[in-house]
Amino acid sequence: EKYNTYLSRQCLSTYLQPRHQNTFAARRHHHPAKVGLASVARTDMKSHVDEHYCLASVKAAKIFAEVFADESIIISQDDKAKIGLGIPAVGRTFKTIQSVNEPVTVEDHDFPTGSKMKLIPSVYLVINPADSSNTLRTGQLFIFIRPEYFIGTSSATHIADLESIIKNENFSNTLKKEDKVRPIWVLLVDGGPDENPKHMKNIIQYAHLFRSLDLDYLTVRTHAPGQSAYNPVERSMASLSEKLAGITLPIEEFGSHLNSQGNVIDEELARRNFEYSGNKLCDIWKRDDIHGKPVTVEYVDQERNPFDEPEPSISWEWIEEHTQLCRYSLDIKKCKNRECCSEYRAPDAAKLLDENNGFLSPTTKGKDGHFINPIHALQYHDKLKILEYDRCCPSIPQELHQRLCCDICGKYFPTLKFIKEHKRNIHSHYNKRRTQQKRNSKRTANETEMECVVIPLNFNVAEDIIQRNPWQEIEQDVREVQSDRE
Repeated sequence: EKYNTYLSRQCLSTYLQPRHQNTFAARRHHHPAKVGLASVARTDMKSHVDEHYCLASVKAAKIFAEVFADESIIISQDDKAKIGLGIPAVGRTFKTIQSVNEPVTVEDHDFPTGSKMKLIPSVYLVINPADSSNTLRTGQLFIFIRPEYFIGTSSATHIADLESIIKNENFSNTLKKEDKVRPIWVLLVDGGPDENPKHMKNIIQYAHLFRSLDLDYLTVRTHAPGQSAYNPVERSMASLSEKLAGITLPIEEFGSHLNSQGNVIDEELARRNFEYSGNKLCDIWKRDDIHGKPVTVEYVDQERNPFDEPEPSISWEWIEEHTQLCRYSLDIKKCKNRECCSEYRAPDAAKLLDENNGFLSPTTKGKDGHFINPIHALQYHDKLKILEYDRCCPSIPQELHQRLCCDICGKYFPTLKFIKEHKRNIHSHYNKRRTQQKRNSKRTANETEMECVVIPLNFNVAEDIIQRNPWQEIEQDVREVQSDRE
């Protein structure tokens, strides 16, 4: 069969099997062909050695939130694929009728009209643990759209988005209890650089969020690299992409702000064009409900401070006292010092967490090879038998785990850089004492060697040697040698 041959619409209808066999159209039908509804699907995910470990970690946070459902909230967040202006919004989502024997092909590139002429949607799925399903795929969506040319995304913008969600009245029933934000938060994030809980800049932003909201407990969990499709918000993004099929957002609504090379020549005009396309995108996405709840969409064209008042700096000592750092998670708790932290607003959860120094138990495997329920581990397991954090992580062998633990106090850190910072700030007195001991031992050894060597010294002779000209001695020796040869 020649699939590259152009077929007219009438010829195509002749090839298709008619609904009624006794019509004149059925008589014209000849040469039956198998046709179907073809589409491009991207369901393949890269396997990773830590995928089951990360899924168990996320499930542990979910179980903890469900046990204290009245005090907890789950927020799944991620940045959707950038949407270009002047080109099809979703270039690889389509449906067409063609022969089942013909391969599905799409163009490899969509060429934009200029650099950074795209919109960045940041999607947040707010889930109430009390009324969610077991898959955590239901909740209420809040979407922030930013122009890539003027504003990028970072950990600070994500924190600003969470602050805006708290202030929105549509989310008050889900996020608040008795006009106060619920004290236990579970954040499910992607492993990108602006969300990963392993980076220090993100840890500081999460610490600021914890202190500004006066939370009792904050845990940030991420999936293994290449496994972001397990994030609950990804299911909602599929519905958003479906609404953009066949739509092209305008880039020159009020005139062209680009030159022939694709560079911006009029920033004010570019802001107006971006705002028009961003508002059009907002209207498309908030038109229909998702999960039976309205979708809130907001266009943001200026950077915002995530906190109303300037927050004090986060010191390493505060991080040591209040956080537990792991490769795929970050946990923040309140300390017992009431001059530093306020009283617990969820005392039952705090009482349970006190069994493990105020944190959730590590993701641990049982004898059967399955991961243990963290609540059962805190209640029934022997506390001395609970392994260290990330001890069951497949990508961290035992030798590397030993290097990631402090050789002085045994505390675990996900990177060697954090261990150096820990020793420099927490064990500085130990390092100074150890250095002083080394210096004293070296000095004692030098003194012992000096006691064994006795050098008699006559200061008058030494002064004569210093004042004497050495060249005179060399001349005298040369003359004596010459006289001997003569």
